[in-house]
Amino acid sequence: MEINRSRFQVIRNISLLVLIILLILLLVDSDEMREALRQIDWGEFAVGVLFLVAVYVLTALRTRFLVRDEIGYTDTLGVDSSGLMFSILIQIPNAAFRALALKRSAGVEFPTITSALSVETITGLLVRSIGIVFAIALVASNQRDAERPILNSILVAVVIVGIIFLLARNSERVASWLKRGLVYIPRVTSDRAEGIASGVANTLEQMASVRRFGLALLLTFIIWVASLLFYLYSFQALNVESTVPDLYIPLAVMAVAPPTSPAMIGIFHGAVIAVLGTLRLLETDLAAAYAIELHLVQMALLLILGVIGMRRLKIDFREIIGEIRGRSPK
Repeated sequence: MEINRSRFQVIRNISLLVLIILLILLLVDSDEMREALRQIDWGEFAVGVLFLVAVYVLTALRTRFLVRDEIGYTDTLGVDSSGLMFSILIQIPNAAFRALALKRSAGVEFPTITSALSVETITGLLVRSIGIVFAIALVASNQRDAERPILNSILVAVVIVGIIFLLARNSERVASWLKRGLVYIPRVTSDRAEGIASGVANTLEQMASVRRFGLALLLTFIIWVASLLFYLYSFQALNVESTVPDLYIPLAVMAVAPPTSPAMIGIFHGAVIAVLGTLRLLETDLAAAYAIELHLVQMALLLILGVIGMRRLKIDFREIIGEIRGRSPK
């Protein structure tokens, strides 16, 4: 029953992707969009794909570092890739899948996994916030003052990192305050509040190490730079002219749809077209071509890496998916 359900969802989502592409072809100037896709510079395109591969390779390296090397690198790449693949194809939480897969493939303990995923999320949000501030400042400056966006981004980074370290240095006090506050929330028992507070304390303790948190942040920054270069080279591969510098377009897309967490089918295309159209960075037909190019490349690479990961890991994926669905609301 579970196998049939998963197969149905895979077929449904792939069919949905095809339908969305057909709808885009009908709603936009399909001639200009097809022309943009037809004249792709395959050299630039290949460079972009290499940077996307680097994104997933570095993401697995960061995961392995955060779980304290308790799992081999190729197994970590398999867990991360299959988690992203399943989260898109059958809509299961990526974090939950990776947690169970890490536990069953290498025996990594859940407190270690939870802390690792929390640090990963926090560093990702930090770098994403800096990127958004940089993009906004860059557009607002209109290139008159190139130093201002950089200074603004550095200022935001310093403030956020300072707050994080302040909380990390006082992890026990923060956990105590959190536990006392959670008990006032309906349906949150004292045991549940203590568990949440303990998880927060463990995460903050990991970030209290300047070396550990600094390396995680550095890896996250490199991952996002590689992601930006993937988006940049993919856009330049289309050989289209825009009224703004090429860098503005991938920066805008990165803010809503980074390749480290690709959106569900349909949402990605809509987000890319909407942000580029709203900011008047690209015409709708060209934005549609760009969205299709980006998503097809990401889907193809995730499917390849995900299938390889499934074959590499000696765990029962059906059991993991069933357990996650059993915990989730129907």
